[in-house]
Amino acid sequence: MPITEFQCPRCGSAVKMGLPRGSTVKSVTAAERPAAEDERWKARSLVCRNDHEFYVLFEW
Repeated sequence: MPITEFQCPRCGSAVKMGLPRGSTVKSVTAAERPAAEDERWKARSLVCRNDHEFYVLFEW
């Protein structure tokens, strides 16, 4: 599972997360949790060092 670095949409601080091999990031948002449009899509919640919650939506 490769580690990918994401930027918090609110403050820009870096957050690392493992993604399944071959997955594709669909969106990174601080809005409400995105709905998975397909059974192969998943949304994960992350929190940056400034306590901002955001979501990464990916397809695997």
